[in-house]
Amino acid sequence: MNIDGALLKKPIVYIFAILMIGGSINFSLWLRVDVANKKYLKANNEYHDAYMRYQRLISDLTLFEEYKNKYFNYKRQGVIGLENRLSWAEVLQAQNIALSLPDFRVEISPRHVFHKKDSPADIQWFKSTQRINASLLHEVDLFQILQSLSDHAEGIFRVSSCKLKRAQDISLIAQAKNIDAACVLHWYSLQIMEQ
Repeated sequence: MNIDGALLKKPIVYIFAILMIGGSINFSLWLRVDVANKKYLKANNEYHDAYMRYQRLISDLTLFEEYKNKYFNYKRQGVIGLENRLSWAEVLQAQNIALSLPDFRVEISPRHVFHKKDSPADIQWFKSTQRINASLLHEVDLFQILQSLSDHAEGIFRVSSCKLKRAQDISLIAQAKNIDAACVLHWYSLQIMEQ
């Protein structure tokens, strides 16, 4: 069988041209898909970053709401900043007068740094020790003194210890020394450190 090369020349050129045009179109489409894919990946990464920032913002807002009330309560109570020892003295003096205590002495140590384990690094806690020695008519007087400090003095405190010693002879007169009380209170305050 004889194949005429002149007759095949034209179809081969067409086929070759069609293959070249088809290859160019495929390459062009592949480039477009590749560019679109890169744009999609970039947009997807930007979306993911924005979503993560949004989630952190929601978490921060939740944390802020959780601690906002605690902060304002601490601020209102006089815990944040310098101690207001004058308010402690005024409350104790008022209780001394109200209860007509025969013997009432108070000592306060200087304020010193207190390390609280779960506290953030930019919050510095302080502690002051207050010793109260009093002669009382009965035990309820001590509870009244502590409750008055809790209700009216600026700051927060914890009773570390209280020792009560009953007198040998109990007297029912107004300024009797029926019970000697020796209590240790720890007052706490904090300062937010500048960064």
